[in-house]
Amino acid sequence: MQFHFTKNGFDKATLPPDLFGSIQAYYYNNRHNAVHEEWDAKGLYVNYWESQPGFIPMAWGRKTAWQERLRKLVEEWAGGISLERTDIYGLRVYYHGSRLLQHVDRESTHAASLIINIAQHEPREQWPVEIYDFDDRLHNVTMKPGDIVYYESARCLHGRMTPFDGAAYVNLFAHYRPTGDPDWYKRPNPEQGPRGCYFGECADNPLPSLAEPAYTIHGPQDLMAYWRKGRPGQNATVSGRPEFQRDTNRECPYWASIGECDVNPEYMRTGCAGSCGYSDWAKRVAFDAGDTDALVVAGTDEL
Repeated sequence: MQFHFTKNGFDKATLPPDLFGSIQAYYYNNRHNAVHEEWDAKGLYVNYWESQPGFIPMAWGRKTAWQERLRKLVEEWAGGISLERTDIYGLRVYYHGSRLLQHVDRESTHAASLIINIAQHEPREQWPVEIYDFDDRLHNVTMKPGDIVYYESARCLHGRMTPFDGAAYVNLFAHYRPTGDPDWYKRPNPEQGPRGCYFGECADNPLPSLAEPAYTIHGPQDLMAYWRKGRPGQNATVSGRPEFQRDTNRECPYWASIGECDVNPEYMRTGCAGSCGYSDWAKRVAFDAGDTDALVVAGTDEL
């Protein structure tokens, strides 16, 4: 693939306040309507078997209006090229332990794309999107609600290989391609287009998000080996399964002190795992922003 729109393949910006307000309001008004996202025949690039994402459907007219407004932002980032809408996806809710395998997107529809972070609930550490630029440099791009990451998603490897350490992380995705040209990726780069950074050409162009590679991949077998092992961390085992050791109710320490861990183990081993010292694999299946009493935790059998 020769065609590209930008020098590095990605960038970071902030969503206009009025547009972010509209999307965020929709999320908060519909956050309790999340359903399990179906993954049949979608592949393995999201670890749904360990932490199944939630999905909040969007009204057709509303999401079309959002995508059209976002198109103008993506066109400006891509150097003024005319783009057409191909897909808008979300709102996707990632839960504790979620990871995304490094991948590229479909060539015909995902030429110029963006990620919008809508909300983060109880994050205990940053969950960066890991993007390789055209010079094969790894960037750990952190986000906060209202941030945009533009990226050439059919060209740049991207993912989130580190397990998410928190309750929930909500994103919206939108994708575009050159107007009327589904075969854009088969064409040479236009002469007036930007010159991309390849093979060390941009060594003098450091970016704030540049990171030392945390792992070295020599082929698909290495990638899958790393994916299966996971990256050990505060709440992740070497097998990639999260160890959920947090309380979900502020009364947990008191209940534990009066012996409820033994009297009522069915609830306490998941709902008050921190106070009772349990480390069972569990995940949140519902949440209420800012209200820890409303969090519901369900234990999950070992797969």
